[in-house]
Amino acid sequence: MPVQQYLEDGEPQGQSQDVETIELLPGPLEAALEGSHRWRKIDFTLSCGLYEDVEELLEAPTPALEVLRVSVKYPSSSSTMGPFYLAPGPPLKELTLHRVITSWHSPRLFGLIKLDLGDTNSGPSINQLLRILSNSPQLEHLSLTALQPPEYGATSWSSDPVLLEHLKTLDVTDSGPKYISALLSSAQFPRCKSVQLWDGPYSYPISDADGIIWSMGNEQTAAVLGLNITGTERRRLNILVEWRSINFQNQDSQLQERFDLFLCRQNLHHLLPMVEEFLTTWNPTPDVKLEVMKDAPLLSLLAWSPLLSSLHVIGSKHCRKALVELTKRSSPLGSGNASWVCPELSELTLQYEIDDQEDYRRDVEPLRFLLSQRWSSTGSGGLSAPQPSSFIWRGNRNTFPTMWSLKHELTEILPSFTMLDIEWLLMLWILQFLTGVKAEEGGWRL
Repeated sequence: MPVQQYLEDGEPQGQSQDVETIELLPGPLEAALEGSHRWRKIDFTLSCGLYEDVEELLEAPTPALEVLRVSVKYPSSSSTMGPFYLAPGPPLKELTLHRVITSWHSPRLFGLIKLDLGDTNSGPSINQLLRILSNSPQLEHLSLTALQPPEYGATSWSSDPVLLEHLKTLDVTDSGPKYISALLSSAQFPRCKSVQLWDGPYSYPISDADGIIWSMGNEQTAAVLGLNITGTERRRLNILVEWRSINFQNQDSQLQERFDLFLCRQNLHHLLPMVEEFLTTWNPTPDVKLEVMKDAPLLSLLAWSPLLSSLHVIGSKHCRKALVELTKRSSPLGSGNASWVCPELSELTLQYEIDDQEDYRRDVEPLRFLLSQRWSSTGSGGLSAPQPSSFIWRGNRNTFPTMWSLKHELTEILPSFTMLDIEWLLMLWILQFLTGVKAEEGGWRL
């Protein structure tokens, strides 16, 4: 059996053996097993599908073993090795298994400092994972990649809290919503500085897991989003909404913290109200920068009104909806600036597609009305809203001729209003790609 192998001797003066390829034939296998009691580290990368000899080696007595890494690589990428059963012994410090299954009940999995599992549909059940974590209080790194729990017993799990006080990095990628919801409902990792949670491809329907993730007052979800748990200062939260996914990012350069939560759903219409309610009821509410891509479902700005400080929408349907909703009020006249929808909005970008066509009634009239009513001191209907520091309109000059003819009139109403020709921007981006010289949009006002 050809494998890449690294076995590190456990004795103080022992020599490392670094072998590119070994053949685990009966003779060499028996010789290797004779020294198993001295091994401190096993690192195997397997490249074929006959794993019996390797399993026998891994099940040998290894009382000194601290680090175990086993991966099945190409060309046997579709096959899985195991399960194998670790011989009794002291706890491991590091376990890395890819396309490899072991007995998740082994006491040797308690006390881990690093756990990296992936590429199998036979990962630990939710309760097995939480049991491993609860018995590994010193865990610093947790990574689950393309991992799925077994179907049985996967609908519920223990709600006992799991404190991972030393966790530094958490990465769950392409592993479905169940692991993420279990971690966010049962685990606490107060000092984790890098969190990336991506629950998988676009095939996951709405599930009970979302109700757990977005339950009111879930402090671990708030912590993953980078929200303020103990103080009164609002934190910036970047949210990107696409066709079947929503991405939350929060990077604090001062605290050197990075949070990234990426959820994929067949239909976001059920998930978005949960997110909106969770964020608007959290105290203090986050300072949200919202970006809505052209294929995303339409959002009600009224629901996001207390949160938004920055809004960037792409595509005519989103631009037109924003134009209408931003002229509305969320509270009666006489309430001051807070009566406007999105009263804290300071940055606004409306980006039409290059092939979008101008509609005077749905594009030009609503934009003129928005500027004259919301931000003009001469507008009717009560106090004007604070003027944004930036309002960028992007569109094709050739397909929006009337809009471009009103550029000076609109700028007089709102000095921060800027019109950018998207066709010209595409040329600039191509030039930047070819030359490596960055062209700032602010220097190319048209």
